Amino acid sequence: MSIYPRLLVRDSVRYWKRKPFQALLSVALLALGSAAVAILWTITDTVVRQPLPFPESHELYGIQSVDEKTGEVVNFMALADFRDFRERQESFTGLFGYRSQYLNYKDEFDNTRQLFGARVTRDFADVLKIHTELGTFFSPDDFSSEAARSVVISYELWRKEFGGDREIVGKSIWLDEAAYQVVGVMPKTFNEPSFVNVWTPFPDVTGEYFVRDARYWNVVGRLKPGVSPEAARQELARIADDLEEQFPGTNRRRGATMDSLQTIIVGDYSTPLLLILVAVSLVMFATCLNLANIQLISGLQRRSENGVRQAIGESPKQAMARAFMESCAICFAGCAVGWGLAALFIANIDSVLPAMFLPRLNEVGMTADLAWTIGLIALLSSLSFGLLPAVQVVRANTNDIIKSGESRHGLSRESGRSRAALLVGQIAVAVAILQAALLVVHEYRRLQDLELGFSEDDLVMITVSPGESRMFDLPGLAAFYTEMDQWLESQEEVVESVLSSSPPLAGYDLEFGFQMQGRDLAAEREEAITAVYNTISKDYLDTLDISLVSGRNFSEWDNRESQKVALVNQAFVEKFLVAGEDPMSQQVQIMPWLVPQFRQVVGVVGDYAQTNVTDDPKPMIYVPYEQGPWIFGTFVTRVRNADAFNIERFETLMKQQYPEVGITMETIDSVLERQLSIQSLMYLVFVGFGSATLLLSLFGIGSQMAFNVSERSREWGIRLALGAKIGQLNGLVVRRLVVPLSAGCVIGVGLFAASYRYYQQFGGNLDAFFFGASFLLILVIALASVATTWFVSDRITRSNPQEILRSI
Repeated sequence: MSIYPRLLVRDSVRYWKRKPFQALLSVALLALGSAAVAILWTITDTVVRQPLPFPESHELYGIQSVDEKTGEVVNFMALADFRDFRERQESFTGLFGYRSQYLNYKDEFDNTRQLFGARVTRDFADVLKIHTELGTFFSPDDFSSEAARSVVISYELWRKEFGGDREIVGKSIWLDEAAYQVVGVMPKTFNEPSFVNVWTPFPDVTGEYFVRDARYWNVVGRLKPGVSPEAARQELARIADDLEEQFPGTNRRRGATMDSLQTIIVGDYSTPLLLILVAVSLVMFATCLNLANIQLISGLQRRSENGVRQAIGESPKQAMARAFMESCAICFAGCAVGWGLAALFIANIDSVLPAMFLPRLNEVGMTADLAWTIGLIALLSSLSFGLLPAVQVVRANTNDIIKSGESRHGLSRESGRSRAALLVGQIAVAVAILQAALLVVHEYRRLQDLELGFSEDDLVMITVSPGESRMFDLPGLAAFYTEMDQWLESQEEVVESVLSSSPPLAGYDLEFGFQMQGRDLAAEREEAITAVYNTISKDYLDTLDISLVSGRNFSEWDNRESQKVALVNQAFVEKFLVAGEDPMSQQVQIMPWLVPQFRQVVGVVGDYAQTNVTDDPKPMIYVPYEQGPWIFGTFVTRVRNADAFNIERFETLMKQQYPEVGITMETIDSVLERQLSIQSLMYLVFVGFGSATLLLSLFGIGSQMAFNVSERSREWGIRLALGAKIGQLNGLVVRRLVVPLSAGCVIGVGLFAASYRYYQQFGGNLDAFFFGASFLLILVIALASVATTWFVSDRITRSNPQEILRSI
């Protein structure tokens, strides 16, 4: 037997031709497993490990605001604070700020759609060191309050909306009923801030630079060479202390820190992606264990052939190479198919996964790393399931093999221990992954069953952006909202509709500073005093079934000419009022640049899931939209039947009615799915791959037990001849399973316990329900393993008892 590769491949192909089903099954398992690992590794590597697509991106940091009383860190600050930090700092080459905005884009056919934009201050391009795909970024003159309107558009918008027109620079597009000149197109990989379609310059001089109680600006800086991050943090803290001393009313206990821009962008996705990658890798490992078991059994079934080969001169090195090559052939074939599947998925990732599913998803693409990943998987897989069968061939004793023929007496104790170890490994991996899946499912179900504080049945969220022309005409803006509300409620599909600037599950906060008449809350509490501003329709509470704890609701008499009034939520009362203090005796002032008067509190509202499902409710001040409309709003609309509601048709109808207004629609179910996207992803992956691991383990148990029964055919024949029952023989086989099954369950629970602290980050709790369900899960695994073993043993023993007796 030659050990040249060509001959080894030939022998491997001949062997797999004799067992086509086993070969196809092995290729399919390896293809799916390697594709899943390669895809998740590529995504995780891009999102978590690869640097941001900016030059020297490690120098970029996000400046954060810190509530020194609670330790809460947020990525936003007031524009006035940003200006002071920019002027006083010496650790950064420059700082820039940006905030999101909605813009209504009107195409050449007068169709209007809402774009997500960002207003950026000067130094945006210099700090990020970006270069446009076409044209230039904003010039210094563009940041003048008297400059003509200009805009830079994203690569995606340029391709989809303008067909990749390379003459787009210098042309004008209509945004918010005004002409903006396109000065540049961003590169394809640029996505800062995430999901932005257009960038517009924010003037250097404007009244907003004097506002300190409205924190919704993101600030990014590039660290100077030679300055350590710790030194920069200390400088930021010193500047924050100076601002607190200078402006105690708005900046009390308001500190500052920073974190790398990559960490801020990736956010909470890093750990779940790594956990999912580990889970899928464990499934791949379980697949390799299963295939190693199959290969080991297959090698043992061929021990007579191996004995003959060794008797006629095959060396141990040649025998090991032949056995290992058979595994490598199937492994590399499966991984080659897996590479094709992974490449197909990644090439079409934009159409498979929604853009907002993960940060930096637009950067995921085909790279050389994918080929290296698949190659590494193939190599590790070959070693993991090909090496053990190859070693067993070398260890076999030629004389014993020839003498024993096909009987079990030719089996060594090492082969038995190897098969038992493989079985224990498969069960342990299955138990560990299924325990993790149980915890993820438990937490996912808990979040789904949370009481949201409002009635979410048949709700559609319709976000509207009236446009810049209405922004500063507050009476006109309120009248527009009233007209739109009346139109919505006149539609046959709509039951009722209400307006809110901070609707349930909005995903954002309109959080501003406020004052309470006759009290200095900032001095009392030694912290910055803020609350969420929510301008609503008078029937908002009734429509959404939000409880009114005390006082009264808004009425039709609460209009622009009447006394200014407000509602507060329970979180407001619990945080800012002392026990027994009457909320209805309080007056509050919020956003004085819009409405300078203090508002009389007339009622207390129950809390509801405000920003997202998992966050605790924040203090909130409600005002009638007639007394203080916001520049954009969401009509929370209850339809007759959400399942039958055609959201695309209704959105088209509404845009025809209001062609100059940006409109987006989303069902409340879609909002919930998006907010639970991390939990949903983990739920699907862990349940799916946990189930696959269990099935693989049961398959491996069945294969090994079938081999054990067939190898003990002589013993079975003797026992049957002496009067043993088939059920008794099945019991003997099951008892052989007890030790590896118990060991696998114990090791699997240990593996899960060792990794629990990672799952705990997502709220998973080891409560009584989990322990009960965990016990039942292990019991189900044990029963399924026993049932599989019994079924296999019973089927083989009953297949031909006369043949078994004749084999004595």
